[in-house]
Amino acid sequence: MRKEEKKNLILMGLTAVCLLVIYLLLGWMQSRQSAQDDTTVYTLDQDAVVGLEYGSSDNTVKLVKKDNIWVYADDENFPLNQNFVETMVNKTTQLKARRRVASGKNAFQKYGLEMPSIVVQVKTKDRVIKILLGDINSATGDCYMAVEGNEKVYTVDATFYTLFSNDIMAMASRESLPDMQMENVASFKIENDENTIEFQKKADGTWITSENTAADSGLITELFAKILKLRYEQMVVYQPGEEQLAEYGLDIPQTRLTINYTDAESSDKKSFELLISRVGPETDEEEKAARYVYSREGCGIYTIRESNLTDFFQIAPEDFLSLSVAPVKKDKFDMLTIETETGKIAFSIDRESDRNREIYRLNESEITEAEFNSVYYQLYAFAAERRVSDIADQLTRKPVLTYIYSNRADGEEKARVELIPYDQNYYGAKVNGKALLLVNRQKVNELLRKISEYMN
Repeated sequence: MRKEEKKNLILMGLTAVCLLVIYLLLGWMQSRQSAQDDTTVYTLDQDAVVGLEYGSSDNTVKLVKKDNIWVYADDENFPLNQNFVETMVNKTTQLKARRRVASGKNAFQKYGLEMPSIVVQVKTKDRVIKILLGDINSATGDCYMAVEGNEKVYTVDATFYTLFSNDIMAMASRESLPDMQMENVASFKIENDENTIEFQKKADGTWITSENTAADSGLITELFAKILKLRYEQMVVYQPGEEQLAEYGLDIPQTRLTINYTDAESSDKKSFELLISRVGPETDEEEKAARYVYSREGCGIYTIRESNLTDFFQIAPEDFLSLSVAPVKKDKFDMLTIETETGKIAFSIDRESDRNREIYRLNESEITEAEFNSVYYQLYAFAAERRVSDIADQLTRKPVLTYIYSNRADGEEKARVELIPYDQNYYGAKVNGKALLLVNRQKVNELLRKISEYMN
């Protein structure tokens, strides 16, 4: 073997030995570090803790335990989240540090502990333990920590610092909307700057708009379900006054939701109102955008995610109309008059006093119930294809079909329907003077063909 080759082999061997030493040294350092991680600073019986106090010199939160319930010392009626406080108690009675970094008075100054940013006081009946939180390590995000009376400096993970950075509002139990079941709701209203839409439930369970127009029950249920799914996120102000409502834009809200319902437990008639602001907290993340909300039945101003509210901001009554043109039930009328461009016919129903027997007539000639139903059920099920805002003023041509449900005894019209040409694809359905539906021309032509069979 040549001298140069021997030299290379020796260098390779030395390199391998060096790498092995480095590997073993790193392993030893890591094991040593692991041994120092999760150091228990002290332990304390959780049941012995009767008070917690934390914060900076100018903003302190005081919590006390009364009859095994944690309360806010400044207002014992404040809706304090018990789980939140128990987490704080757990963290401070089993105080664990990531590692010990230094000791001695000089270390306090170096790590921001001479003038700590947060002081946590854990109180028992006979002692007070003060936990000092100092600077944040910019590389790890950990916080430097010490216990008063002990010169050792530790690091704790960022979650400990964050936990005790929360103000009292972050510790509030979140309210929820009242228990309002759809079957117990009598009416609900959505008010915006430009329009108001109100839905009322009739005795038969169907819904109408405030303009007495039939609404689509499926769409109403879907809309109301969105209200029930609203969830408060965080309390911003506890028991706000009028000035604070104005500060958060709730004196003149963008949207107002009002629900009238019957309480399922007490059977009392109740009303719930929710005010929604025009703007919310500033954020650079669109998905976290929120609005301020307030209910006078509640105890504070909260935030709700904006994405859960947008469906209520731009809403129009016609969006919820029933596509059924005029589904009048048979027991509501006894005369059905139909007029087309080629003629006019009249169906009538004579009912015995006990209403167990009905006699059907067409132009005073008796017909079978099946013959009557062959026309009536087509009209009852007659449905539009599109919802529109009222276009009655645009329907200037003569109707191709008019049908009227009425009662002969008093002449009262239950419904008047006029199908009037609108464009090459649709007829406008004008019901009791309002034209909010468009019907496919082909469906109208089919209906006219069926009716023409009775015109002769």
